[in-house]
Amino acid sequence: MQEKKIEIIKASIDLFAEKGFHVTSVQEIVDRANVAKGSFYNYFTSKNDLIRAIYDFYFAVLEEAMVEQATQTEEPKQQFQNQLAVFFEFFLNNKPLIKMMMKEQIPIDRDMESFMTEMKQQHYDWIHQNIKRIYGSEVEPYIYDVLVIVDGMLQSYNNWILVDEESINVDQLPQFILKRIDTLCEQLINDKEATPIKQKPDFLDDQSVILTRIRQKVVSMMSRNQKKALEALSAIDKELKKEEPERIVLDSLLMNLETYSEIRKDARHLRTKLNV
Repeated sequence: MQEKKIEIIKASIDLFAEKGFHVTSVQEIVDRANVAKGSFYNYFTSKNDLIRAIYDFYFAVLEEAMVEQATQTEEPKQQFQNQLAVFFEFFLNNKPLIKMMMKEQIPIDRDMESFMTEMKQQHYDWIHQNIKRIYGSEVEPYIYDVLVIVDGMLQSYNNWILVDEESINVDQLPQFILKRIDTLCEQLINDKEATPIKQKPDFLDDQSVILTRIRQKVVSMMSRNQKKALEALSAIDKELKKEEPERIVLDSLLMNLETYSEIRKDARHLRTKLNV
């Protein structure tokens, strides 16, 4: 991502956390970033567009760090523990971003509501993949209740860290949480207890998660051909919303995305999911 764009993103996060989204002007953002006002509109159409770019950028950074940690070991439980350590470290290193999120200073219109759903999808998908790798098919009947409980634990500890970081041993958290997850999953599997969530929620759509991941990588990692890649993603999204998507159209659009090295692996994953 271009250096000026990153500076604008970082400056806006600080200002939104300090003053609030609505009262922060574009002029204040570019002044803090030490760039010309025209630079803002080279990268963003509006402050709402900036908010989306902020999330895309930081989620891509976080995911890249987690993937790197996962490669350090082949043991699924240790992989998850390493990723949890990255998760909490990211939280500690980006408190202004978290404060902006928790203060709910984000304008919620239809587009942003959809975007927030995408973020929740990604978070659940991350937990789901790790739980499935550790406990296998036996946990599947209980997986969505496990997601809700684990998500609740992570959010609650994040809230505590934000309020009083010094009162908690953050280094101990990943292992401590994994032990609690162990107890939860093993008890559910052994007791075969009926759980409240009976089926996969509609919003946890696999292909939507992959599309979001690809878009984030396009925005955060690609400077050349970014516009073309985003247009192809938008066209795929529109095609998938049709009652009968045209396979030949999807194939052509996916072939386009597969030409870009930064997103080739994810585009092929999407092709597999869509069976195109």
